[in-house]
Amino acid sequence: MEILKINESDIKECAKIFIEAFNEEPWNDKWTIENAYRRLQDIYKSPNFVGIKYVENNKIYGALFGNCEEWFKGRHFNIKEVFVSKKIQGKSIGSKLIEGIQNEVKNLGVDFMFLSTQSNNLKKFYLKHNFEETNSLCIMSKKI
Repeated sequence: MEILKINESDIKECAKIFIEAFNEEPWNDKWTIENAYRRLQDIYKSPNFVGIKYVENNKIYGALFGNCEEWFKGRHFNIKEVFVSKKIQGKSIGSKLIEGIQNEVKNLGVDFMFLSTQSNNLKKFYLKHNFEETNSLCIMSKKI
């Protein structure tokens, strides 16, 4: 088991795992390999990208993608995507990814991390890792 930095050559393999994770319960999304690849490629190419992968026997089973940004209160890290293969979910891989990225970005001068997630069972996962709900932020959407 290793936690390693993501390379651009990893994105196709990550896109397959992304689809496997998000096209099932609880999300039931409709990702295709093409748009999943583009999503991850967009994040990878964002300024100050940081990403890690969980690898066993030279095969990727999970990943975390995000980027660092400046803020008036210091530097922060936006977790954009976290996903683990259905084959090994429930084995603390997500926890290893959260811990791994925290160590990685701390070395880059990051003061805090943030993310958005649906209010489902995954919310409990992030609360377990000391993320807090904030009253000062609100995520809203509008269909156009």
